Amino acid sequence: MGTIKTMMIIALLTLVGRASAQTLKMTAGDVKIEAGKTAELKVSLENPMDITGWQLYLYLPENVDISYEEEEGERYYDNTVILSSRHLRSHTCTVTATADGGYLIMGYNPSKPTNIKEHSGEIVTIVLQATDAFSGHQTGTIKKGAVSDINSVQTNVEGDVTFRIALPDETPTGISGISADADGQPVYTVNGQRAKKSEKGILIKKGQKYIAK
Repeated sequence: MGTIKTMMIIALLTLVGRASAQTLKMTAGDVKIEAGKTAELKVSLENPMDITGWQLYLYLPENVDISYEEEEGERYYDNTVILSSRHLRSHTCTVTATADGGYLIMGYNPSKPTNIKEHSGEIVTIVLQATDAFSGHQTGTIKKGAVSDINSVQTNVEGDVTFRIALPDETPTGISGISADADGQPVYTVNGQRAKKSEKGILIKKGQKYIAK
């Protein structure tokens, strides 16, 4: 009896080891976009297992949104959130605004679970629209990425994904250890949010990064 229990424990540990080895990785490319224009955000996924669907929560900074078409007060994303060729014709994509200001984006087959082709590569292209007030040096975030398999078992993507949204002529700048001055210019965090006067750490002012102590 003891031998059987030992064998069962070893088998379970082996399964756990196999499951933990199947790490999902989601990535997003940086975006170069002009004020008042559109540009593409490309999201890729590496999935060692077969999957039938995926989801992600997209959060964009102020003055940047997903481009959309409007009809009778309804927003449509058919031509601006586009599934990659890894999907079959039976797959569809849905975009839902969330209460916290983000978007839930999903790719799946609404009729039945159908495997997505290949185990790595681009999964979706999202067309972003910048307002005329966009001034660059912003950051977007993808959270709660997850996939499901043929048995509807969900596996979460590890960690959040951040990507840079910048003007076409912007290049990464160095960080210098200076203190913020008080000339009335707006100061932002690296996440694109307006910084408080007491904010410490890496901040952005006039398009330049500095360290507020």
